[in-house]
Amino acid sequence: MARLVDTFFRRRVLWVTGKGGTGKSTIAAALAILAAESGLRTLLIDVEARGDAARFLDTGPPRYQPKEALPNLHHLAIHPEEVLDEYLRVALRMPRVRRIGPIRRIFDFIATAAPGIKEVLIAGKIGFEERARNGQVRWDLIVVDAAPSGQVVSHLRGPRTIQEIVQVGMIRNQTAWVQEVIEDPARTGIVIVALPEEMPVSETAELVVALPEAVGTTALGIVANRVIESKQDDETLGALDRSAELLGPHGPIAVEAAKLWSELARAQQPDLERLRSLGPPVAPVPMVAAERHDLAFTKRIAELLGAAQA
Repeated sequence: MARLVDTFFRRRVLWVTGKGGTGKSTIAAALAILAAESGLRTLLIDVEARGDAARFLDTGPPRYQPKEALPNLHHLAIHPEEVLDEYLRVALRMPRVRRIGPIRRIFDFIATAAPGIKEVLIAGKIGFEERARNGQVRWDLIVVDAAPSGQVVSHLRGPRTIQEIVQVGMIRNQTAWVQEVIEDPARTGIVIVALPEEMPVSETAELVVALPEAVGTTALGIVANRVIESKQDDETLGALDRSAELLGPHGPIAVEAAKLWSELARAQQPDLERLRSLGPPVAPVPMVAAERHDLAFTKRIAELLGAAQA
């Protein structure tokens, strides 16, 4: 059977979202690693300037300009002020010397006067990186460490919102092609990261329903992160319990740990079943213990994610 991630990699842009704390930045970085290892020229974009995904690639402080992290893999973090600066320079051809006041002050003014402009700038930057330049495509795949599930729709809808508000003019024309990229299911896909717990599953269910109407792009798949796997059935646990004293001084503690692990795995099953019932294919990623959340850990997650089948 084919790997599930290979169906993701048929798109040009992947937005990775999920409730806060589900590990979406880790999964975004892992997907970018898998894509790069598949031979795709990959750009990982953090929509937040702090660059969470960059930390999981050991690339040092995140930057606005693409920075090579691994072979075939570059990373950048979006700074809205720098997106505006780039827009003024590239789209309006306004040199720096002609600008009035610091760019941050200009951005703050525009953001106050036009709520939602930050989302439009983020979507525009992603669309700009996806677009061919001088007839050549720079990236085979862009992986976006997007906003959490409660905010991502506003980011995805940014260009459509401008289209609904602005009827004519340059801004409408320039957001039209960004909207086309985001809302084209052949070019853009959305991956939702969830934990097998009640609240993340509920938010995932709401997002799966909301996306087609709000954006027109459906969820490509769901990553069920930190899944607890246990192969111990009741009979095996009973046998372990009866022979605990034979396992040495730490035997009883080991048996209790095995029983607890099994109970946790069982507790996750209803939420996993609900995730599978939502429609998009589900890729389970087992829980992994690690002392450090570094590149080695991210590669391990990538390996487990890559093993999920469609």
